[in-house]
Amino acid sequence: MPQLYMPAGEIFDMFKIKHFFSKGLSPLTVFLQCTLVFAGTDSSRVQLSSYFAKTTRPRFSYETYVFSAEDQRIARVRVVADFANDLIQFKNAGAEFIAQYEILVDMLDSKGIRLDGFIEKGSIAATAFAKTNSLKQLNRYCFDFDLPPGSYEMYLEITDQVTKRRLVRRQNVAVPDFRDTLAISDVMLMNAIKFDKDLLPRMPNIIRVYDNPESKFVAYFELYSSLKDSIRMNYRIYDQAGDGFINIKEDVVANNGFVRKLVPLKELISLPGRYLLIVEARVANRKVMQRRSFHIQHWEPPKSIYDDASDTGAVLALKHISKSQEFSKIVRAKGTERQQLIEAFWSERDPTPETPKNELHDEYLERVRHTVENYSNVVLDQRGPDTDRGKTYIVYGPPTEISRNTLPYTTRTYEIWYYKDFDKRFIFVDKNGFGIYKLVHKE
Repeated sequence: MPQLYMPAGEIFDMFKIKHFFSKGLSPLTVFLQCTLVFAGTDSSRVQLSSYFAKTTRPRFSYETYVFSAEDQRIARVRVVADFANDLIQFKNAGAEFIAQYEILVDMLDSKGIRLDGFIEKGSIAATAFAKTNSLKQLNRYCFDFDLPPGSYEMYLEITDQVTKRRLVRRQNVAVPDFRDTLAISDVMLMNAIKFDKDLLPRMPNIIRVYDNPESKFVAYFELYSSLKDSIRMNYRIYDQAGDGFINIKEDVVANNGFVRKLVPLKELISLPGRYLLIVEARVANRKVMQRRSFHIQHWEPPKSIYDDASDTGAVLALKHISKSQEFSKIVRAKGTERQQLIEAFWSERDPTPETPKNELHDEYLERVRHTVENYSNVVLDQRGPDTDRGKTYIVYGPPTEISRNTLPYTTRTYEIWYYKDFDKRFIFVDKNGFGIYKLVHKE
């Protein structure tokens, strides 16, 4: 597989800086010719931080969760349903638009016999037509069933009273015996850490998507045990390629027969992508497990890793544009000596030494800053300048054009960077859904 890394000497020669000075060209000519490689026009700059597209919120979604009731001989089955205004038909009632609907939820036994159920009638009034087809205006319903261990079927039906159209969903529900030596509830994703009077979460995220930076976005579950022994907990998170990158272990004790646990997904993962959380509990020869998939859409890019040219981040990125001997000398130096070497490095390359400003140095800092803010992977502790796209950006600047697409029969995306001035193309592939693109081909 081709690698982006080129010997520092070759990159140095590519800039032609020594060649320009040896030919006696003016500093301004040196700067103008260097910009062919080491700069880019404003029109060619591309903000890649907005690449990750938002998933359209569904018009209807639901989720079923199973927890132990206070009496562990039965379970509390909670059904949560959301539907947007856009799901149902509104009628013009003069000053406002009115929609009417009915929502029904039944719980059936293994033979299809109805055991319990709820029927709710509702109406929605919208003062503006835009709200009638809004996907953001959500209507939430929550229904609780108390059931003994066994196999059930949940039946959910929403009827539009205007059009008489029905939306129907069915789901098998397995209720475990929480009186077992060791048992675990379903994993519920939450936007806020709030509980109702029954001490069950009030704010479940039923679409399993983190797209609001103001939300907590945690995973909640309950562990039940009749033993006084220590229980070994294990939390593992996998990306969509099946690679595990987070593995947390801890020991807990169920003093009152159960333990409530929160897993701070927002703090553990900082890059967009699809993930799978596996929660495992083990005591003696007994092991139980639950899993929950989720999608991270919001990304808070890391803060800049440097404040000036002498800081570690900008210094380490010099390896992409300097000779190996120069770079080694700079990184080995400390304090004032390092600062002097950095100043000398850029002074030799100042295209306009008669002015206080060093345009080439400023362009370099801007490129390093761009790679830090757009290509850093805070989960894998990888600096933007050290990624394949970061290296390319530092050497060549903003691409003339970037095209993005998805590989056939996969969920992997790729980018093609084209530089018109150099007639070069670089192809990067995101292999694991993290947004960390590897260079697979250049021409």
